[in-house]
Amino acid sequence: MAQMRQLEETYCEYVKRHESSVLKLQEMEANKEVKDFLKKCHEQVQGKTKSWDVFSLLVKPVQRVLKYPLLLDLILSLTPPAHPDYRELQGAAREIQEVADRINEIKRRKDIVEKIVGDRKRTDVNVCVQATASTRRSHGARKNSNSILPCKRQYLRLKFLNNFSVQIDIFYDALCQRFTEQQETARQLERDIQLWIDDVRNYFEIAKIFAKTIEDLYDTWPGANTTSLQRAADFRKCVNGFTDSCGLDLEKRVNNIYPTIVAFLNVFKNPAQVMRKREKKLLDYDRVRGIKARGDIPDKALQESADAYVSINTQLAEELPKFFNLTITYFDYIVQEFSVIQAKFYQQMVEDLQLHMYKGISALAASEMRMANVVEGYWEAVDRPGGLESEIRTIGLLNKRMVPRSGASSPNLSEIGGATLTRRRSQRDDGHSTTTAGATNHTASDDSLFRCVALYTYHTTSDEELAFKKDTVIDVWYCEGEDKDAWWYGKMVDEGNEVCGWFPASYWK
Repeated sequence: MAQMRQLEETYCEYVKRHESSVLKLQEMEANKEVKDFLKKCHEQVQGKTKSWDVFSLLVKPVQRVLKYPLLLDLILSLTPPAHPDYRELQGAAREIQEVADRINEIKRRKDIVEKIVGDRKRTDVNVCVQATASTRRSHGARKNSNSILPCKRQYLRLKFLNNFSVQIDIFYDALCQRFTEQQETARQLERDIQLWIDDVRNYFEIAKIFAKTIEDLYDTWPGANTTSLQRAADFRKCVNGFTDSCGLDLEKRVNNIYPTIVAFLNVFKNPAQVMRKREKKLLDYDRVRGIKARGDIPDKALQESADAYVSINTQLAEELPKFFNLTITYFDYIVQEFSVIQAKFYQQMVEDLQLHMYKGISALAASEMRMANVVEGYWEAVDRPGGLESEIRTIGLLNKRMVPRSGASSPNLSEIGGATLTRRRSQRDDGHSTTTAGATNHTASDDSLFRCVALYTYHTTSDEELAFKKDTVIDVWYCEGEDKDAWWYGKMVDEGNEVCGWFPASYWK
């Protein structure tokens, strides 16, 4: 039983990747050389071992682990209760059954996610159209199927209209924020690379015009000597050759790395699709909670949709942090490879210039014209404080007004991935939060936005909200929304204790 946890972790990870491994094997076997190699290996082990082929080796662990509970139950049924191993067998049978149940749950969640992103589903257009129509019938509200950001303003409206509490997940909001930032970073990388390539092409054209102008200038200058005329001609010849030398090599190298960049952008598609599906299922989940809170029973379809939300949400919470770490590594690889491409391009340009413009034994020996160690320089820039590494790992809000400074007097907000996160209670329809400038004559504490006084008494509707009486003074740390829909996050002193929470801005002056 001491190995049960390790057994569970190993098999859970294996089951998650089993189907992908089988598909990868099928893809590899489509290559005749790979297929012949595997066949040869299988023939060589005949007579030495009774092992199966690679496909069978991939399948057997999944089949075996779910038979362990049956095996232990059988052994237990044949063991007398007085036997010294009976209680140990009972515990082992119970724990292995729990392991099997968790493995089945992981497989069930994986199947739900695969139905969303796999080939077995309907076309994306049909899914979006039917899902949107279903959403309008079920919730009476229009949702943006292209957005993966939580629509909290809409949730708050539904809360008051339908009288059910809204599930708001700070951890998932942080993951969502980070996903959006990393996806935009990937897109920006592609744009920057394309801009640089365009700049190189423009440079070639401008350099040709410049070289021709220099040569024409020396041709028309009466004082030009033979050496100057020759160097101007050599320079023009060198520049005109850039396109055929540096340009062709650059094009080949970029064509080699560009599929990697496209593949990097594509890895965000499936998670984004699952995240959009989660947002659609979330409203059904909240409706089921509200129905059950009233003592009613939700219909089967609504309950299944709510159960799907739980599975999708759990899967995202487990997989997205791993996804972020892998995409950061992927990003670093592309940047490193492209920096080498740039370094080789500039080195070749220098060597072409030296070949035409410098004569003699020292032509290729000028130290200032050698390629610097670009890769090491890149990593130094990445790792320094405030460098690229810290930027791409950043989650949450960077606006100083929206993130309280650290210290004993600041509210204790959750920290995820090294960035302080704030609770968002409302959001504009376009997906961007708006800070409400709370006009007040009261003096704020050193590190809060401002201080306000309650106009009325407010009773909370959830544990995350702040209850207060009329004339209570609160330091406000974060504002979101506008006008009557605005919510504030702040801190007050209640019976000698500092208390933090959310409250509607309409209760304050």
